[in-house]
Amino acid sequence: MVTRGFILAALAGAALALTSADLVTVLNPTNGTSTISQVVSEVPGFLEAISGKTNLTFLAPNDTAIAELLNYYIAPTLLTSSNYTNVTGGQDVGIYYDDDENVVGFYGGLDYNPEGPATPIPFGKGWIYIINGVLQIPPSVSETVASGDFNGSSFVAALNKTGLTEQIDRLHDATYLIPDNDGFTAVEEALSELSTEQLAEVLKYHVVAGRVWHFDDFENGTQLTTLQGQSLTVSVTPAGDYFINNAGINYVDLAVSEGVVIFVDNVLNPHASWTLPVNGTEDGVPAWPVSNTASSTASASSTLATATYTGLAAAPLKTGRWVPLHCSAALHWPSFCRRMELTRPRSSTK
Repeated sequence: MVTRGFILAALAGAALALTSADLVTVLNPTNGTSTISQVVSEVPGFLEAISGKTNLTFLAPNDTAIAELLNYYIAPTLLTSSNYTNVTGGQDVGIYYDDDENVVGFYGGLDYNPEGPATPIPFGKGWIYIINGVLQIPPSVSETVASGDFNGSSFVAALNKTGLTEQIDRLHDATYLIPDNDGFTAVEEALSELSTEQLAEVLKYHVVAGRVWHFDDFENGTQLTTLQGQSLTVSVTPAGDYFINNAGINYVDLAVSEGVVIFVDNVLNPHASWTLPVNGTEDGVPAWPVSNTASSTASASSTLATATYTGLAAAPLKTGRWVPLHCSAALHWPSFCRRMELTRPRSSTK
């Protein structure tokens, strides 16, 4: 994806039709331009550079435009050491702007997200954001998804059983499609009948090596080539629900040392056919015979899994606030809003 980076400084580079003394005065909350007003007043040398000039035109993005631009995106960092990351170009950090609370936040390892004031401090080589915590370097995928509330311990147990853990943990630029524990439980009996080699093939079908796929990269019909050799297909319903083959996407853009994790609600099956999701459905369909321990209302071929999904909400979200207020009015579901929506528990109480 194209990184936008910290672009507020560039917004101050346009010409203007006012004197420098008038500029900061005119750009104010009444006009909806308070953000760009702060920028032009703090960019080193900008007001001095325009002082005395006339017949200039200044294009001032309003606060809403800047907020939508900075809602959520992924930026590479200077962490490139192979001791800590296997992501080409530097380990990624998620960056978002919350205009409800007027803060900028940063997602690092384990989705820990320190925040700070939305207005950065300029210095000679760029910008400084003062944040209230220390970003964590992303651990390996096996360590990450089995920790805390991430609900991926069944996948790690299967990796350990097949002896794949070390191989999967050492991949470069990888995307991991991790079924949550409920997805494994629903088809536990079917998976237990597989040989070690067959189970390894299934697990590799959940791994894309050689490319880090972020949520913004997904479109209806996107093809993902797996480590197992076959491809997976992304489907997007008109209602905006995302699926990979038979599995619904629950959670996206979780950074790990090898790339990124996407949680899905069902175990993918390289030898099963699947059908396009029906518009309005949110959950995927098991691609295996359903275990007796699964919900009694589920069936192997057509009924949606009904186990309550609770494992992923705690880490990146503030208590009691599922979706930031600015998301409800945003056009085209910017990625930050959609990401936060995907982290909501799949339950009857949502």
